[in-house]
Amino acid sequence: MKQHHYPWLTQALYLAPLACVTLAGCQGLATSSLVLLQPPTLAVAPAAQAMDESAPPLGPGTSVSTPTRLAQPTLTSTTDMPPSAAPGSLESRSGAQARTLLLKATAALDVHDWKTASVQLRRYVLLYPDAVLIRMQLGELLYKQQLYDEATTEFRAALGEVADPSLPLHCKLHGHSRLVEIATDQQDRFHEALHRGIGLLLLAERRLTTPPQQNEVTGEQLLGKAHTALVKASKLSPNDARPALYLIQVWHLMLQPGNARAAYSHASQLSTITSLSATEQLWLAQWGLDFRQR
Repeated sequence: MKQHHYPWLTQALYLAPLACVTLAGCQGLATSSLVLLQPPTLAVAPAAQAMDESAPPLGPGTSVSTPTRLAQPTLTSTTDMPPSAAPGSLESRSGAQARTLLLKATAALDVHDWKTASVQLRRYVLLYPDAVLIRMQLGELLYKQQLYDEATTEFRAALGEVADPSLPLHCKLHGHSRLVEIATDQQDRFHEALHRGIGLLLLAERRLTTPPQQNEVTGEQLLGKAHTALVKASKLSPNDARPALYLIQVWHLMLQPGNARAAYSHASQLSTITSLSATEQLWLAQWGLDFRQR
C-alpha cells in the first residue's frame, strides 16, 4: 500500500479550509514524542484546545459510557494521588504502570522507534480500553508502519466501540480519513464510500453551526455530498445497516423527517444482520425512541 502525501480533507472530501491540517492532535505522536501529550491527562495539547470544535454526536443522544472500565490515569506526581490510592493498592499500581508505559513510549518516539512505541501504547489500551486519543495515536503509528489491518482495528475501535463525545472533531475526521485511504488502496469500495460519507456528515454538522467563510463549501453542500457517498455505500452493500443509519442524520439535517424515518426503518431491519459498533447500536436505539415520541 502506498503512503498518501496529500491532505485527505482536500482530496477525499473535496474541500480545503476546515481543519485539514489541524491534525497535530492525532498525528503529532507519530512524528515527535509524547511530550505533546501534556499532563494531567494523556491528551494532546492541540486536541484539548479544540474541545469546543467537537462535532455534535450523530443521532439524538450521546455516546456509550463504560463505567466498569478503569479510568485513565493522570500524569501527576504520586504526591498528588488521592488518599484512596494508597501505596500498593490496585489503583496505585495500575496508575504507576500506565505512567511507565507512556514514558517508555515517549523515549521510543524520541528516537523514532515507532515499533517500540506502538508496543507500549498497545499495553496501555489493554489497561484503559476507553482511552480514545491513545487508540487514535496507536492507529496512526500502526498505519505508518504499514500495519493496515491493525490500524483499521484501532481507528474503528476509537470511533465506534469506545467513542467519546469529547473526542475532537479533527481527530474523528483524521480517523475516517485514514479508513478511507486504507479502503481505497485495498480496493474496498464500500468502506471507502461509507467513511467518506461519515466524514462529510461530520463536517456538515460543524459547518451548519458556523458562518461560512468566503469560497467555503456550505453545510448544505456537504450534506449533499454525504448523501451521495452514503447512498453509494448502500448500493455497494445492500444488506449493511450502517449507510442507512447515517442517512437518518443526513435527512434529519435536511429537514426531511419522512425520509429520515424511512432510513431508520431500513437501518432497523438490517441491524439484525449487521455488526454495528456499540455507539451505532446506541444511536439506532435513540433514533427509535425519538421517532416514537414524535
